[in-house]
Amino acid sequence: MNYNIHYSDELQHHGVKGQRWGERNYQYEDGSLTPEGKARYASNYKPSQRAQDEVHYGRGGMERINRNMRDRGYNVSTARSVEAQRINNARKRAGSMRSVGRVAGTVGGVIAGYKLSSKILNATGLGNNILANIAITSVVVQGSTAVGKSIGEYGGQAIGMLSSGYSPDKYRYAN
Repeated sequence: MNYNIHYSDELQHHGVKGQRWGERNYQYEDGSLTPEGKARYASNYKPSQRAQDEVHYGRGGMERINRNMRDRGYNVSTARSVEAQRINNARKRAGSMRSVGRVAGTVGGVIAGYKLSSKILNATGLGNNILANIAITSVVVQGSTAVGKSIGEYGGQAIGMLSSGYSPDKYRYAN
């Protein structure tokens, strides 16, 4: 079989149906809004609501709520729900990163603990004493593991929230 595939480098755009060249839907040439433009860009987002949302969701969240209301036609409660869902999704991603960070930090802490305990044992000359070896190694490894776990957990949370565009300080976990 012979298949002929033709690829075109042309970009085709047919415009808005019914609109003529040079006509503007929402603005006059001087930049002022037409009645359609005033209806489109009119916002029911009161300054008191903006201030409340900026405190609760941050400046970026408030701007996203405003954008959803303006561009998508959402009302205030729907736009807030969308933003709240976005924050919850970011928290879920941060939780995953937190779990990975906890494991990585624990493993790193164990490795660092063994290295540190061997240096302590060699420096003190207790390397041949089995009881001292076990005691020092277990204490150092437990301490290093706890530190590594903490660093990994909170670092993972920060990375997860920052990668979603949120401050890890503002949307901190309760536990």
